Amino acid sequence: MATNVTTIEALGQLENSIFWEPKPQEKSSKFKKNLGDNYFRVKYKSQWVESLTYCSMLTGDFLNINAGLFHVETKDVYVNICIEVRELPGLKSKLTEICDPAEIEYAFTQGFGKLAKIMFRLS
Repeated sequence: MATNVTTIEALGQLENSIFWEPKPQEKSSKFKKNLGDNYFRVKYKSQWVESLTYCSMLTGDFLNINAGLFHVETKDVYVNICIEVRELPGLKSKLTEICDPAEIEYAFTQGFGKLAKIMFRLS
């Protein structure tokens, strides 16, 4: 014979399973990896942060979460910057919508104090 469970009992069981038996959240291994090169991330941290302040909210948040400095080469007049970006589904076709090249160049020019030439590298 099947046992009948009242709605109140079912809610109590659900509440207990939610509040008293938390299940560990699995994190994607892709998001554990720090992007970019550790040397450049540390050396140019203040310039990176400064550059992101000149970006739109969408672009700044995207870069803060999904990108890092991969390489920086300073010249007399300009700086070559390679930004490593986390490869997300469909990103190649949407990258210029998310990160306007003119906006990025302007932001990093301000952050680094020299004309910035930006290149993206997918991880």
